[in-house]
Amino acid sequence: MIEVRNTLIHFKPEWNSVHSPYTSAYENQNKLTDKLVNKFEVSVFFKNTGNAIFPGKCIGYGCGKWFLVNVLRFADEFHNKISLKPVYEHISKTIELEYV
Repeated sequence: MIEVRNTLIHFKPEWNSVHSPYTSAYENQNKLTDKLVNKFEVSVFFKNTGNAIFPGKCIGYGCGKWFLVNVLRFADEFHNKISLKPVYEHISKTIELEYV
């Protein structure tokens, strides 16, 4: 997740190869595409295109929900291990997400 965040924040635009829309000039983005396949529902705007998963198909509700669920899961587990009540506990019940 940190790798995806860093690549989105420090995104370097690129041109896709004419021969393959999945070819990336940046090895980092090829690795991210492989890691993200089937993790979440892709953006409805790019769903039926030949675009690579990263970055276009990541920018949408499915990826955002996947990130939020996993960040909350990590934070919950961290707080459980150190036996502390999460500071966000008062709002966590208002976030209606299914842990997938």
